[in-house]
Amino acid sequence: LIFIISIILNSISEEIIARGYLITKFLKLNISKYKAVIYSSILFSSYHIYQGIMAFISIFILGCVYGIFFIKYRKLFPLIIAHTLQNMVIIAFMNQ
Repeated sequence: LIFIISIILNSISEEIIARGYLITKFLKLNISKYKAVIYSSILFSSYHIYQGIMAFISIFILGCVYGIFFIKYRKLFPLIIAHTLQNMVIIAFMNQ
């Protein structure tokens, strides 16, 4: 139970920081929405670099997809749910 809660809290914090805060901050600095998505995705994937270059690239791409969703709908909750489910699936496959 504690492990599941930690996955959920991690997803919440990463989405609030990477999408909710960074993209919003970049937009307030008059950075284009596409650059804001790319910059936030680079920063988001950079704190996963310890997982290797392939993980960095795939997380960057997923970060761009999530960022575009955030730009279009301005909603974090669906991203938090998607992020949580993604992490749970990855962990389930790693533990097999």
